[in-house]
Amino acid sequence: MTISKIPPEILTSIAMFLSKRELRQSSLVCKQWRQPFYEELWRTVRLYNEAAINAMLCLHSQNKYMTYGQYVRNLFISGETPVSRGNILVLQQLFPNTRHLDIALSYPETTDISINWSVWKSLTELAVDFQYYIDSSVMTSCSVILSHLSYLTTLGLVFGDTYTSRIGDFEAIHYYLPYLKSFSIKLKSVRVIEKDIKLINEAVPANNVWKLSITMDMQDLQWLYYFAVKYPNVREMTLYVIGERDYLKDCNLAVAKSRISSLPHVFPSLDKLTLDNSAHATLFPLAFYQCFYDKTLSIKEFIYQFYIMPNEERIVERTTREFMRVSSKTIESMTLSENDYMECSNPRDLTTLFTDCPRLVCLHFDNCGSCLKFDTIADCCPSLKELKLYRGGVYIGPEAIKSFKPHGLRILNLKEASIDPDTLKYISVRCVSLSHASFHRLVVFGTISADTGNLLIDMSNARLTELLIDGLFYRAPEAVGLWYPITKIDLMKLVRLTKPYPQTGERYEQTDQYSANHVSIYETETTWYNVFTCAYWSAPSDVYMLKQPEVDFIKEYFENYRDNMLPDKMQDICISKKNQYGIQYDVYPGRGYVTFMCGYAENSYINMEYRRSLDGFKWNSTKNMVLTESVIDIKFPIDYFTKRHI
Repeated sequence: MTISKIPPEILTSIAMFLSKRELRQSSLVCKQWRQPFYEELWRTVRLYNEAAINAMLCLHSQNKYMTYGQYVRNLFISGETPVSRGNILVLQQLFPNTRHLDIALSYPETTDISINWSVWKSLTELAVDFQYYIDSSVMTSCSVILSHLSYLTTLGLVFGDTYTSRIGDFEAIHYYLPYLKSFSIKLKSVRVIEKDIKLINEAVPANNVWKLSITMDMQDLQWLYYFAVKYPNVREMTLYVIGERDYLKDCNLAVAKSRISSLPHVFPSLDKLTLDNSAHATLFPLAFYQCFYDKTLSIKEFIYQFYIMPNEERIVERTTREFMRVSSKTIESMTLSENDYMECSNPRDLTTLFTDCPRLVCLHFDNCGSCLKFDTIADCCPSLKELKLYRGGVYIGPEAIKSFKPHGLRILNLKEASIDPDTLKYISVRCVSLSHASFHRLVVFGTISADTGNLLIDMSNARLTELLIDGLFYRAPEAVGLWYPITKIDLMKLVRLTKPYPQTGERYEQTDQYSANHVSIYETETTWYNVFTCAYWSAPSDVYMLKQPEVDFIKEYFENYRDNMLPDKMQDICISKKNQYGIQYDVYPGRGYVTFMCGYAENSYINMEYRRSLDGFKWNSTKNMVLTESVIDIKFPIDYFTKRHI
């Protein structure tokens, strides 16, 4: 078969995986290839600056959209440049086949221009920003647009601060769009008056809507009652509440709770819930769950993004506890994320919130400054596959090592988190399925040996597929509970097994005697690295493999570490390398070094590029496997850095 006879369906599938440059080249191969590759090349157009938008709106022979606009399916125009009514007519002429349109409309200075939005017969997804409207005519204009587009399945609306929305506006939207499946709306001001209650009781459920996103200043919690009545089949719901008020006292909590309790079912299909609140609406999530006190929500994925105001440190624990009370038996994925991180001297221990989560698979703490007792989490969450902790800490109890059952944790992601060597050892022994480990600026509680200058991190029992390391710090044990002081580590000795432990009882026989000084009897390979880590957290780290003469000198230095630490013998080792900013620096061996025993690892990576992310390991419950996100699909083996930096 010649290339010109390849079926267009196959070419279309191939085009989805090509870059812009490759699509241009492929479209020039032959006439048969031109159509499928041009369709993919021009599928999405994004215009962000005013000059590009004005050039697009000029109808002249050199306007490329006059020729290729027919291929555009997704059109995004920056909300900072509103589009007038007259320009809508130009867009309809240039992009007749668009299916997804995202624009901001300017305030109409004249009503002489009439627009027939039904010209876009293929349009199924629409996002319109009305924030430039300065009076109540915004809803009239919105209704005119929606009346022409009854076939829309996805709608996103943004209204300005000058408009106050009511229940009737929601009813009008769904009256015009009977096939709507995904609905997103952002409102500054909303109200519920007495006659709106009748509208709620008579509301026709929008049974087709499965995805709902609401951003508003919710002055009355009876809106939750309306959402429960209007969207009974919603599966994904996001509520972002703005405004400064006490939701436990000032927003008809008792009335909303009474009305919701009278409903036979409340969000019976809800799988994913995202709660996000502004800095002045921290009590809303707690009020939300109190509204559903008598109900059970079968939520599988919960994302809680929050602010912590002074004197409200326990609001996260209270809110999460309320959530677990109604959904602990069904929850499979939980993410707690603080929007405005503030350091605290005593990290919050949230272990007790997860003592009854039999189906929990993914647990993420993002920027929370919280700590977890790992042995309790492993006992109470037998299905846990992924643990991600950004800031905060992980520890084990004193009785953890006496007896335990193997656990199926697959992914361990610690970013700027604190942990002690015994906990890392415990995880590597108990989590027999651990395959992906990522350590970004890891802070280790430990003591540098006065005789050898060594701090041992022993994960030699782990059988890893991927290991990523980027920056190490250590902190004295007496500093537990404090974020500072910490000491950066300049030198790391990475010890890896050359072959994995066999899948037999032999592996466990070696670890019956729990000891931080356990040394594997298998053959290992050792590599020394210089870790250049800036003191401030946002800066990248550089990790360089040391030359053999430097390794020999360091080994000799640490063989006589106690003598070399005498005041008259202390010295720096000058590494003849520069960091990525061209700065030459000295390594101070007096801080000691870390021996990282990682067991067997199929692939070990040392992070060298700041643009690479260490958050790329993700558990996919559908496929029951670890997925590597595209942000780290370019990986560099240790040998690569050996050639590059030595």
